[in-house]
Amino acid sequence: MPTIEVVVFPLAEGADIGDPDSNAAKVLSENIDLIKQQPGAQGVHFGLQIENSSLLQLFISTSTASILRAAFTDHLKVWESIDAHKKFQGSESYGPFQKKFGQILASKPTIVHVDFEPYSSVATALGAPCTEVASFYFNGTPPKSYVSDALKIEPVLKQHAAGYIGGALGVSYEELERDGVKGQVGVLVLGWESKAKHMEFRETSAFRENIGMLRGESKGIEMHHVQFMEAV
Repeated sequence: MPTIEVVVFPLAEGADIGDPDSNAAKVLSENIDLIKQQPGAQGVHFGLQIENSSLLQLFISTSTASILRAAFTDHLKVWESIDAHKKFQGSESYGPFQKKFGQILASKPTIVHVDFEPYSSVATALGAPCTEVASFYFNGTPPKSYVSDALKIEPVLKQHAAGYIGGALGVSYEELERDGVKGQVGVLVLGWESKAKHMEFRETSAFRENIGMLRGESKGIEMHHVQFMEAV
């Protein structure tokens, strides 16, 4: 199954990647180009969190069958495998990559790898005008049925959520700690016509009666929105 690397970079004060003439924008562009040049890497989705513009989010996909998946999923970019990503980390290019990116970062990034289901819907969610990214924090490991149970909310979204475009859910390989909760994280990406459409749905009875499917046994939730762009 394809794996997606989900990264959050805390930007240094004054690092304005929205200004194409700024040093921050140039550093970001150079480093995205460097990622794309690595064996197996074919592109990146990136964007600032709407609620906190000092946080830069990247989605990079990884796949053990990248040639076939690239042929059938031209909206998402892939690494050939997690091993290809690790090989990049051990390459001569990785030192300059870290040094350059370090110029615009305030602190260490957060990085997790997630297998999303359905994979074909990830491109839809990231390509939407607005993408909801929600993290569900578990103590330890979530139940094996968490993803399949949570995805039962899809018909509810299609029927009751005006402006909903499509989405996917998966569980991180890594454990994260947040507010005293330490364990794997359920990562949800939902595409919306706008942030307003999502927030309107949150006020409905359909949301209140079904959000429990997504929460499962998680002990904490973080949610934000991103207007992703695809690096070309």
